[in-house]
Amino acid sequence: MLHYYNHSLKTLNTFGIDVLARRYFECTNIYEIEKAVASLKPEDYPCLILGGGSNILFTANFPGTVIHPLIKGIEIVSETGNRVTIRAEGLS
Repeated sequence: MLHYYNHSLKTLNTFGIDVLARRYFECTNIYEIEKAVASLKPEDYPCLILGGGSNILFTANFPGTVIHPLIKGIEIVSETGNRVTIRAEGLS
């Protein structure tokens, strides 16, 4: 898990707006996300989960915490007859 203060979000939004997140986490699994959230204090809010950055427009620095999950993967959980259950993790 990467953790930064005053981290640029320029490469993380499709508009390329160069704004800073007061606190930023880059997480590669669900346990890192849980750890990041558990570490938050009242002054770390608001908290934003940032995916690919294509549906957000930053107009100013973000005053709270940005959690950027970089979780990838898909797995077959079960197969029965003509039914397949899968688990897909987020992709950003």
